[in-house]
Amino acid sequence: MNKLKKMFLSLLAKLKTKGFFHIFGSSTINKIIGFASTWVIVRIVSKAEYGVYSYSHNLYSFFLILSGLGVMSAFLQLGSETADKNEKDVLYRYSLKFGVTVNLIVAVIITLVGAFVPMPYENAGFLLVLMAGLPIVVIVNELQLTYLRIETRNVEYSRLNTLNSIVIFALSCIFAVLFKSIGLILAAYIAHIISVIVAYKKYGIKLDIGNCSLNKETKKSLLSIASISMLNNGLSRLMYLLDIFVLGQVIIDSSMIASYKIATHIPTAMQFIPQAVMVFLYPYFTRNKDNRAWLLRNYKRLVLLFGLFNFAVSAAMFIFAKPIILVFFGEQYLDALVPFRILSCSYFFSATFRSIAGILLTTQRKLKFNLFISVLACAMNTALNVIMIQAWHSTGAALATLITVVVSGMISTGYLIYTFLRKEKAQ
Repeated sequence: MNKLKKMFLSLLAKLKTKGFFHIFGSSTINKIIGFASTWVIVRIVSKAEYGVYSYSHNLYSFFLILSGLGVMSAFLQLGSETADKNEKDVLYRYSLKFGVTVNLIVAVIITLVGAFVPMPYENAGFLLVLMAGLPIVVIVNELQLTYLRIETRNVEYSRLNTLNSIVIFALSCIFAVLFKSIGLILAAYIAHIISVIVAYKKYGIKLDIGNCSLNKETKKSLLSIASISMLNNGLSRLMYLLDIFVLGQVIIDSSMIASYKIATHIPTAMQFIPQAVMVFLYPYFTRNKDNRAWLLRNYKRLVLLFGLFNFAVSAAMFIFAKPIILVFFGEQYLDALVPFRILSCSYFFSATFRSIAGILLTTQRKLKFNLFISVLACAMNTALNVIMIQAWHSTGAALATLITVVVSGMISTGYLIYTFLRKEKAQ
């Protein structure tokens, strides 16, 4: 017992030294702020208007899949693999130039769609046009945060993340009172711009592109990883976006859209937990990507300890679903109860298997397999949504997500274990 206690305390000490608790603490604070923001906003903005905003933001998120054509993920991978500071700087400058150029084009496309494509809800197109410039400031902010990650400057990364959340919360509450849903968009612009300025002024992450020329081999590698990562991440995100999109097309009721958005809010937001864990662990798994003993040992620990934690979180959300909805969102959103419980179960499988396995396969450069899983999950989720939403409306959308996450998570986990075991045979 004393030996286990010493091992546990030693592990906590190592995690503290390397900045894990700054990252996890920051992510937790950010999500608490996000919950508080939603709690305030649903009491300021009517249910119908919140439904239209959610539909517009969901459309915007479709376009955000194209953000930088995946250059941020490629920068994270290549930047984590090298210890050369100059090489990291050149990768950052090239990624910044490339990402901003791509997102300028994305902004134009969003504007054209919002202005000229008919929408099922009034003002949905107008709100979409207002969001058009967000991808530009978002990609700059995300690349600055990624730079901090690859240098394992975890304290600064956490502070910048928290600052962004606090500013969005404060401004969203103020601007929602003054301008309703338009104010939520304005708050996002200002918060990201402030984060970019702080990263530049306080943490020295410059915005000039200067010398950003990469050799042919590095550029090819970066763009290859970027394109496949964009498809992988995009298709994974598409799975969640399709729920609201199909629901909005099949059931023309903005109030139902609002309720389903509320049902997804907490289970989806809780994905910050595996994301925070992997933000911390990603550089270490990348640096040890060929050390099969280290990989197997630490993956086993990760799944066992993290799986128990995720089960407790999922069970708590399921059991206390009704009071959670009443406290955070109000009685008018109680029709979100059943979908919320289904998505609470989905969280366990997504956080323990789907998310972790997908990210660790990326460290192994198994991008094509991740792409296969993403395509499979997207096709499966789309088919299930079309069938189940017509039969059970928002409950059907939640069931489609649960089934897809379980199947894709099990396949990804199995292949990851196979990859680690194959390394053992090869050495």
